[in-house]
Amino acid sequence: MTTVRLNSADPVSFDTDALIVGFRSGSEAPRPVTSADALDAAFGGKLAASLTAAGFSGRPGEIAKIPTFGAITAPLLVAVGLGDDASGPVEEVTERAMEAIRPFTG
Repeated sequence: MTTVRLNSADPVSFDTDALIVGFRSGSEAPRPVTSADALDAAFGGKLAASLTAAGFSGRPGEIAKIPTFGAITAPLLVAVGLGDDASGPVEEVTERAMEAIRPFTG
């Protein structure tokens, strides 16, 4: 059974199959909607660069799946694009998260 939870705690050690993180498009690189300093640090400070290299910019509806190779507990990071609006409603994040997990639910 698939479970989705919205959480603003430090995501590095979440015990989950896939960590879904919302990202806003930025002038230079996508940026997470929550404070994700620990998440970026787990990726050696190169999370935005990794997403950009994968062609992800944070546009609405855009999704990128990045293997974590042990950088965090979850084996897969799913980046969900939310656009450039800095203050979207919780419903938007929930809707995008549901779109992102659809392929995992069979």
